[in-house]
Amino acid sequence: SYIFPYFSMRYYLILFFAFSSFGAFAQYYNFRNFSIEDGLEQSQINTIYQDKKGYIWIGANGGLIRFDGKNFKTWTVKDSLPSANILAITEDSKGVLWIACSNAGVVSFDEKTFKHYTEENGLASNDVRSIFEDSKGNLWFGTFSGVSKFTNGKFETLELNNGSAG
Repeated sequence: SYIFPYFSMRYYLILFFAFSSFGAFAQYYNFRNFSIEDGLEQSQINTIYQDKKGYIWIGANGGLIRFDGKNFKTWTVKDSLPSANILAITEDSKGVLWIACSNAGVVSFDEKTFKHYTEENGLASNDVRSIFEDSKGNLWFGTFSGVSKFTNGKFETLELNNGSAG
């Protein structure tokens, strides 16, 4: 009296429970949007980075913003940033933040003071777009004019010959 006489009721129960449990394992994500009304001083965001302490660092067109999970703190040119337009953020192995400022080089920041580096210090270009620390602790800066490596407090620029490093 089954619809399909070749299968037993046991087979149908196994199929039913197998397919009905897919929803039980689904992941649900909660999103919360933050805006100027929540304390975010700038809504045009260029980059986001989470440091080892758990702070969220936001690079915006109006400055550097730190979010601790409840409050936003903002640093701008009034706080010694060379540019309010932040393009990249990373943290080195010593816990120092490195911040790329549009057409103004890069700054290191220990949450108290900014130290500014530019072409005058050996950076390939003041237009830094990316920052990376390798496994040996060297910092690499990608610019519109090439790549610079920062090690032992000095910059070295990789020379490009016909489009390839050498």
